Amino acid sequence: LQGAELLLCTEPLAGCLMLQQVAEARGRRLPLIGYLGVALLNSCPPDDIDTFWEHFASLKPAEAGGPSSAVFAVNNLILSEMIFYQSGRRMPYVRAHGLYTGMSYTPLKANEILVWRAPLFMYTTSRCAVGRLLEGMPKYPLNFHFMEEDESIPYREVVQYKVVVLLPWDHALMTFYELYSAGMPLLLPAKEWMYRFLYQRGQLSVGERMYQSIMPGHTPPHAEFAEDEVFKENPGPPDPRVGMSSAKAARGVAEDMLTRGMQAPDFE
Repeated sequence: LQGAELLLCTEPLAGCLMLQQVAEARGRRLPLIGYLGVALLNSCPPDDIDTFWEHFASLKPAEAGGPSSAVFAVNNLILSEMIFYQSGRRMPYVRAHGLYTGMSYTPLKANEILVWRAPLFMYTTSRCAVGRLLEGMPKYPLNFHFMEEDESIPYREVVQYKVVVLLPWDHALMTFYELYSAGMPLLLPAKEWMYRFLYQRGQLSVGERMYQSIMPGHTPPHAEFAEDEVFKENPGPPDPRVGMSSAKAARGVAEDMLTRGMQAPDFE
């Protein structure tokens, strides 16, 4: 942080705000540039939601005029609307592109289909169903390659497949943007089936109660079909309605980030 001129942030935003506070405590006010794709409170320690909102509210956005302490953009419209609902702040939508990958569709594996892994129960069941189907069709001309959980495929190999099957588990996936930018043929579920692909924590990764916290002092716009807001902004230990999985994940991320920072050779 001693030699940094600004903080470039993706996620979690809570971690970026922590670093900004550390720099400020050492006498440096680092501006923050954030390009967000997940819920604003993603990986925020549940006990520190109030602290998060306090620091977020203190950030001076670019539209306020004068020197800005933070400039934000998001990669999808759903997140832009969610943040506006939570905080009253409008973050511009800048669609992601995967041009940095340098890949372009080159179907050398004309008879092979790549099925992209997904953290969905549907992934395992569909793999089983396709496997049984192919057992009864030994002469089927196409081969299916299902990505394993610990498997990594270079971009240059991905674009060699005839097509990629993608089972989306969220409303904004960098995987989709990257493959789409490469001109890769994509097979996705029809809209009638898309909403049936439930993620472990709800329809979208923004579905957890903790992620729906409202910034103190802000009154969200009226939403006709909104659920009860009573306990969404309550800090403290999570209860079953808040989601124990997010609490454990958030604490792990925060501890790992702080540990790495303290062990950095230039920490002093």
